[in-house]
Parts: sequence; C-alpha cells; structure tokens
Amino acid sequence: MELNPEIRERVIAAANALYEQGGRVDFPRVDDVRRLAKVNMNDASIVMKDWRRQQTATPSTAPIAVPDRLRLAHETALAQTWAEAQDIANQALHAAQAAWDLERAEADAVRAELSAAFDGQAVELETVRGSVLTLEAQATASAARLAELTQSLTAMTERAATAEARAVEIERRADDLRVELDHAHEARQRSDAEITRLNSALSAAQDAVKVAVAELETERRRHVESVAKLEGVSADLATARANSASDRALAAKAQAGLEAANGKAGELAQEAANLRGRLDAIAASAELAQTAVDAANARAAEATREAATLRGRLEAMEANRTELLQALGGAQPSTEGAAKTPGSGGTRKR
Repeated sequence: MELNPEIRERVIAAANALYEQGGRVDFPRVDDVRRLAKVNMNDASIVMKDWRRQQTATPSTAPIAVPDRLRLAHETALAQTWAEAQDIANQALHAAQAAWDLERAEADAVRAELSAAFDGQAVELETVRGSVLTLEAQATASAARLAELTQSLTAMTERAATAEARAVEIERRADDLRVELDHAHEARQRSDAEITRLNSALSAAQDAVKVAVAELETERRRHVESVAKLEGVSADLATARANSASDRALAAKAQAGLEAANGKAGELAQEAANLRGRLDAIAASAELAQTAVDAANARAAEATREAATLRGRLEAMEANRTELLQALGGAQPSTEGAAKTPGSGGTRKR
C-alpha cells in the first residue's frame, strides 16, 4: 500500500526529532510519533517499521586482512583458522539476522494488530463519547420533562382540588335547590288545596245565590200578589164609597185593612230590599271568591313555573357536576359524594 509522501516525510521527521531528543538511545514510541506527526496509527506504524529497519541495517561483511604478526608467525594455520572463524561468525550473523527478521515480522504483525485495535478503540471511544453526549442531552431533556410533568401534576392537583371544591359547592347548591323544589311542591300542594277549598266555597256561594234568587223570586211573587190584593181592596173601597155613604163603617174597616195591607206591603218591600242586599252581598262574595280562585290559579301557575325552573336549574347543576367529575380524569369520588349523585339512590320529591 503506497502512502502519501507528505505523510511519510512527516512521520520520519517526527521520529528523527524524538530520537534526537531521547539521546539516540531508545527508539521513540509509535503513538508519540503519531501524535507529533498528526497521522493515524496505521500510517505511523508502517513508516516507523521502515524507519527502524533503516536504523538497524546490518553492515555488509567485508573481508578482514590477517594481522602481519599472525600472518608471519602462523600464516597457513592462522589463515585457515581465521577463515573458519569468519564462516562461523557469518553463520551466526546470518542466523541472528534471520531470527531478527522473524522477530521483526512478528513485531510488525503485533504492531499492526495493536494499531487496528487502537484505531478501533479510538472509534469506539468516539462512539462512547457521542453516546455519553446523547445520554447527557437525554438526561437534560428528561430533567426538563420531569420538571414540566411536576408542574403539570401540581397544576392538575390544584385543578382537581378546585373541581372537588366546585363539586362540593354544586352538591350543596343542589341540596338547596332540592329543598327549594320541595318547598315549591309543598306550596303547589297548598295552592291546590286552597284552590279546592275556594272552588268548594265558590260552589257553595253559587248554590246560596241560586237559593237567594229562588227566595227573591218567591218574595217578588208574594209582593206582586200583595200589590194585586191591595189594588183589589182599593177598588172595593172606591166602589163602596161611590155606592153608599152608609158604608162608611165598612169603608173605615176597609181603610184599616188597606193600612194594614200598606204596612204589610212596606214590610214586604223592606224584606225584598233586604233580600236584594243579601243577593248583592252573595254576588260580591261570589266575585271575591272568583277573584281568589283566579289569584290561587295564578299562584299555582307561578309555583308550577318556579318548580319547573328550579327543576331545570337542578338538572343543569347535576349535569355540570357530572361533567366536572368526568373532567377529573382518574379522580375517585368519595362514597358520600357518590351516594348524593342523581340516580344513585338519593330520594327526590316530585
């Protein structure tokens, strides 16, 4: 995989700078080089592998000349010994080089795995950081939502208390209206009884008027008969006066009868006047009774309308109370309040 030359130069410059700062004793760490060069871990590992290889390059084996003292003393033996030593040294060097190459390959593999793991950890760390930020935002939102729910719960509690107080007030008002309705029913019953009594009185007065009219008619006939008799007596008196003066005694007697008849006629006239007064009084009483009946009927109608109005108000307040209880949402009404609601067994007069 070919790397960007600029990245390679930055990594090599950072490695050289750190190596010089460390006194050229230990190789710098890949992570330090990565941080200084500002590259990813994989690119830093690849370039650092080449850089270390360059720093530890094996010098080529150059032939070494035998010292003159040895060559002079033991030229043949020393040459063979030295050649054998060079072979052994070269073999050891090649074995060490092979072992080092194997170890370096294993180290590169481990480094690549560590680089991949590091990058994975970095990605996972960024993911975790994002998750933490998300969780913090969710926690903040949850706290705000909890505060809103707390305020809503407080407001609902206050509304529930207000609704309960209104329900109690409506129940009290409903009781008052029931009492007023009962009073209206009682007043209606009293009015009905009064109307019945006045109707009875009116019937009795009408019967009395009929009786008085019959009596008046009887007295009128009697008066007519008396007047006819008086006229007959007067005619007889005139006839007696014209026929004979000797009949003066009879005439005086007739005069006395006439005076008595006149007295009787006066009494009949007075009695007729009394009967007429009684008839007028009975008629006035009948009119008063009729007026009282009309007034009682008006009061009964007013009581009926008032009872209907009170019943409508009571039903409206009971409907309002039912709506308030339904608006409470999950509020459990008390047993006493439930016993007073309409249709739950409470007595109500009609």
